[in-house]
Amino acid sequence: MRSGCKSRRLLVRCAVGGLIVAGFWGVSERAIAGTLTVILSAGTAAPDGSGELSSFERAVIDASGNAVVPATIRDNGFYVKNALFRVGPVDALEMIVAEGDPSPDGNGNFNRLETPRVTRNGALAFINVLEGTLGGFSDAPALFVGRDQPLAIAARSGQAIPDAPGDALGFTLIDHGVTDGGSIGFFDVSAVDELPATWRADGTAGGLVRVVTEGDRNPSGDGILAGGTVLPPAQRLGPGGHYAFHDAVRLDSGEFLSGIFRALPSGTLQKVARLDDPAPGGDGTYASFFNLVAPVSGALAINGHGEVAFAAVLEGTSGGATDNVALYLGRPSGTIELVRKGDLVPDGNGSFLALGNDGWSVSSRGEVLFSARVSGATGGASEGLFVAGPGGVRQVARLNQEVPGGGVITAIDGSRAINGAGAVAFYAFIDDGGPSSVEVLFYAEDGVLMEVLREGESVPGVGTVTGIRPGGADDGGVDCPSRCMMNERGEVVTGFGAGGGDRLAIWRPASLLFVDGFESGNLGGWSSSQSLPVSRSGP
Repeated sequence: MRSGCKSRRLLVRCAVGGLIVAGFWGVSERAIAGTLTVILSAGTAAPDGSGELSSFERAVIDASGNAVVPATIRDNGFYVKNALFRVGPVDALEMIVAEGDPSPDGNGNFNRLETPRVTRNGALAFINVLEGTLGGFSDAPALFVGRDQPLAIAARSGQAIPDAPGDALGFTLIDHGVTDGGSIGFFDVSAVDELPATWRADGTAGGLVRVVTEGDRNPSGDGILAGGTVLPPAQRLGPGGHYAFHDAVRLDSGEFLSGIFRALPSGTLQKVARLDDPAPGGDGTYASFFNLVAPVSGALAINGHGEVAFAAVLEGTSGGATDNVALYLGRPSGTIELVRKGDLVPDGNGSFLALGNDGWSVSSRGEVLFSARVSGATGGASEGLFVAGPGGVRQVARLNQEVPGGGVITAIDGSRAINGAGAVAFYAFIDDGGPSSVEVLFYAEDGVLMEVLREGESVPGVGTVTGIRPGGADDGGVDCPSRCMMNERGEVVTGFGAGGGDRLAIWRPASLLFVDGFESGNLGGWSSSQSLPVSRSGP
């Protein structure tokens, strides 16, 4: 027997319209307790009376446990519009902005809305291509920030550039993330002079700030930068205001070299790594930060302390092709190697072969969550999910691993997250002996793997889970924390189908314990032995 609340040995409480079911799961000496609460269901009336919510897209969660989700509204089965909603177990359903609403400046109307970025305090940041603008497409793409209506226009195509008379923002607008203070980062090529640049903007007068532009001096002193033109989609703005970006350097000698750079909130540029630089430890030099054969995705991730996670292909290593890819953490105090191709995996069953093919994310403690292929493993454990930090590497899950609730893992989904306590939430597909694989949401903490929700199970008062819609960004973990499915308290948002309609739920752990040995930043009152209790009063 299986149920959506895990009726066997699992200490989880499921709350659905006041119905609470409890059980217990003992995987190790310390079990994980928590509550799964359905917070939104298809058929709920839209707050503006325009119809009923009928389907949900990917949701994200803020530090207070509120979910933000795009949803479709229908009236008698006919499409009305889609909108962004905020909802939590103790908060009323709130419509933030809807398709067809006027732009804050009256020039155009909002188009279909996608999953936004969300700050820890619940403010949103997103791009929208407005309809019906005065300039047609030339002023339609815009970036918006804010918590509630009216939202602020942070940047817009056709907007005058303060320090470049006669020039204006173009229509590229590739967004890179949002800070805790609500500044959104983006790349753009200007409309008139066609200059590439990376920007921060917060929607206030004078709030458009250039981070780097073509022709800026290389922070190492030799040559100039290309303005963030190398892999703009892979660049990231962190919650603390630090920017990580790829760029090309034209040296004074005329040679071109690509590199990874960090911009501080003050505007100061720093080199993190550059081609031909020696890698940490001296075994090899950086040969590429983007290589389809290695493979290395070129993705960057950055946390609130300005620590940048990146991978590199190396040349001149002692092992040649057997150890020529590594994952690094570029800290303000210096770059450290976290894990390298050829290293043994934590349980000794094989060695790392390919690192982070689908991206990675870095927590506030400098721990990097990544997937990897493994060579020489027995028992079909050829891939896995791992965490690497300044204190070492640990394993979260492997292919063919037996899991709580029954079955073995056949594939690990790219939707995943890690928080500052070292907890990991992820989705995987399971072979449980049925006719096809089923999807499962897992939560892992301090060496304990727990099943939260499984396709095919019955949630009391709701029905059988017919499918799971992962929470968070759909491009791996690199957009955490601004587009994550889990917050710093370990609260996880997920969607699923049951009872003939979409549902949105939040799982809350009763407490979190830090894993010793992975500290990398100042976390104030938190410590490795301190419990982080669930609280509805704030983050």
